[in-house]
Amino acid sequence: MFDPSDVDDLDGAATLAQLGEVRHWQRLWQAGELALLAHHADVTGHVEPGLAAPLAQVLHGDRMVPGGGDGTPEVSEFAALEIAALWNEGVEGVDGRIHQALDLRHRFPRLWHQVMDGELPTWVAARVTMKAAPLPRDAAAHLDEQLAEVVGHLPASRLLRLADGLVARLTPPADAESSRRRDRTHRGVWVRQRPDVRATTVAAISAVLDAADADALEQQVRRLARILAQGGDTRGLDERRASALAVMAHPARALQLLQASLVEELPADLTESWGPCPAAGQAGHLCGRVMVDPERLLPRADLVVHLSAPHVAGHEGADGPSIGVEHAVARVERIGPTLLDWLGDLLGGRRITVRPVLDVDRLAPVDSYEIPGPMRQAIRYREPYDTFPGSTRSSGRGCDLDHTRAYQPDGPPGQTRLDNLSPLSRRAHRAKTHGGWVVHQVVPGVLVWRSPGGYVYLVTAGQSILIDTPAGHHHRAA
Repeated sequence: MFDPSDVDDLDGAATLAQLGEVRHWQRLWQAGELALLAHHADVTGHVEPGLAAPLAQVLHGDRMVPGGGDGTPEVSEFAALEIAALWNEGVEGVDGRIHQALDLRHRFPRLWHQVMDGELPTWVAARVTMKAAPLPRDAAAHLDEQLAEVVGHLPASRLLRLADGLVARLTPPADAESSRRRDRTHRGVWVRQRPDVRATTVAAISAVLDAADADALEQQVRRLARILAQGGDTRGLDERRASALAVMAHPARALQLLQASLVEELPADLTESWGPCPAAGQAGHLCGRVMVDPERLLPRADLVVHLSAPHVAGHEGADGPSIGVEHAVARVERIGPTLLDWLGDLLGGRRITVRPVLDVDRLAPVDSYEIPGPMRQAIRYREPYDTFPGSTRSSGRGCDLDHTRAYQPDGPPGQTRLDNLSPLSRRAHRAKTHGGWVVHQVVPGVLVWRSPGGYVYLVTAGQSILIDTPAGHHHRAA
């Protein structure tokens, strides 16, 4: 049993070092459990091969079943029973954990060794095996190589997003389409009373839609909420968004607001209830008449799509299998990885604005503290995440664009430039300014951080790497 008083005499540096050790040993214990699960499958309850096998099934009911994905050995169907009883857990859950252990050991040997060394949490490895379950063994081996290169340099959530994209790219097209059709069977809309709200007039809506439809709905709700605010609605954003969604249940009302906002003639009272049209049923009534260009009523497609040059060229680099452009994966902001030939689904039925790629060589430094729009946009695209070590926060969500070297009103010209700007969350910004954290931007988009405790990190757009620790301390946790 751990005694909390054991830490009372530790100073700040020793506490930080101990936290690294505790996390490392925690991972080793969990890795030990995973190794024992795999070994248990090796040594327990095998059905004897040969002529006795049918008799064994009759007498004992045991049989050999797949132990995981392609490339894993078969295991006894009874292998999980003893563990489930010992742990007081469901057999199905233990089955799944044994399968994950075998999957990892046989299909992802590099990740397996990183788990055994305490470098990769077992739960992250388990998630990878689940995502990659449909992949054949050779594709799983390629995924293993790609992910092992970044273990310890990416937070878990970002590593799993990388795995999503790689799995999508490595999945055979026919299997990808089959999964897509299967996923679409889970679509639906559910309305229920919220258990945490006493008022019976408030309900919750949840939905599973095609990604393109969900994004279109989000953009239209955002647009109507903004129109309500322009018309004088002073309620909070969440309430206006709820009203905007409710307005969309009355197409004529939604059409009126959209058109009125475009001709700058919003109704005087946007809060009045919208009942039946007074002219409904009369010949020639004008309810829902389109008064503007219909294309202007479509939701705007403002999607940022990231593609690598080999994908655009229609082939993969030397370190991976040859992949045609139809199998390439694009990363779409707000949506995630998607196959390149599925982009048409995301852009259908939208107003599309094509913007040229930013030429950063033409973004000259400026003397003002304010950051020009093109430079701000270039920084967001260059660094999609907060540049604080290990951060998972999107640079477009609540991040400041920070001058790495503090801006000096009486300082030299050109202080606002690409190699002196990076996105930081407000908390990280305060830590840099007031909390003893020191950061240098050695080249554009590459930062070196030193913590108050003496830990040094190298942060790029893709990775966060611990490169130095205080003398006499070891930090193994990623």
